[in-house]
Amino acid sequence: MGAKSKQSALKQLRSSLSSAGIIGPKSHISKKQKKKGNAKLQKQNTHIVDKLREIQQSMNPFNVQKGRSRLEVLGAAKRKGQAGNPVLARQKALEKRRETLLPEIEGRNHVGAINDRRFGENNPNMSIEDKMLERFTRERQRRSRNAA
Repeated sequence: MGAKSKQSALKQLRSSLSSAGIIGPKSHISKKQKKKGNAKLQKQNTHIVDKLREIQQSMNPFNVQKGRSRLEVLGAAKRKGQAGNPVLARQKALEKRRETLLPEIEGRNHVGAINDRRFGENNPNMSIEDKMLERFTRERQRRSRNAA
């Protein structure tokens, strides 16, 4: 990007679009292809969208922040991989908040849900007699604990 930095942002964008084949003579689509709407054209459109995203990320200087150490020591080796992406970090944080806080906020004013703690109530494989027997044994165990 050394030579490109002397150009304006618009010229940089235009040159990157033309080198990717989105604008210019390489980007021509024939009328037959447009009318047919074939799979090749759809594949090309998805490829163009991917290239546009890539160009957008490379053009935006605010997407990447380089981390600086607080106290730089002379002669110390520079650490690699200290570039952060604040846009992605913000998106991940929002996703995490939606996953954790949204159910809590939605259920905030709901009161009085009944929790069915009977044994085997949600098990369709158990027969009615098995359920009744297990409930009876648990009730006996509870009574024996209370009496002791």
